Amino acid sequence: MLKKISMIAATAVFALAGASQAATIFEDNFDNEALELNASLDKWTVAPGSVDVIGTGSFDFYPGNGNYLDMNGSNVSEGKITTTGSLGLVLGKKYTLTFSYGANTNTGAPPIILSFGLGGATQTIVFNTQPPSLVSAVYTFVYDNSGDYLFFADTSGTPNDQGGPVLDNVKLSAVPLPAGGLLLLGALGGIAALRRRRKAA
Repeated sequence: MLKKISMIAATAVFALAGASQAATIFEDNFDNEALELNASLDKWTVAPGSVDVIGTGSFDFYPGNGNYLDMNGSNVSEGKITTTGSLGLVLGKKYTLTFSYGANTNTGAPPIILSFGLGGATQTIVFNTQPPSLVSAVYTFVYDNSGDYLFFADTSGTPNDQGGPVLDNVKLSAVPLPAGGLLLLGALGGIAALRRRRKAA
């Protein structure tokens, strides 16, 4: 009996363990976008303002990183990008957002401010000089049902300098269930399955 329970529980744990890996909800490194000033984007809506797709061969401030976005477009307006379509976010679930940021060397007077968020949950990064290389950022959000989208915006307040925060390597992932929770769910699932079998017998 115990052996049978253990085998069923183990099967359930292995099935759940596969699902415990961080599931990628959305990602974009902008390498599939054409180099373009005042660009439109495949996975994002650009509004208000404008953005430039820059990188290899065009205003390449961070060589070796492919294409990336200048969040202040060449029509001298600070840009905002919002994911197009639903991300399928779940109320109360944790999500990890990772991305890289820097700045266009044409950026005017500091500070440089990059705002971003998941729905209405907003964060900002403020810096005063252009980083010599792209900086990696990691943030965790608990989805509060305030909007099923991801956004980034230049909120520096200097729309006429034709240079703003630079954005690259955006990735949003669902935070997996802790290992302890998986074991408990697996064991409970195995016991429940055994009880159903005994009742059916």
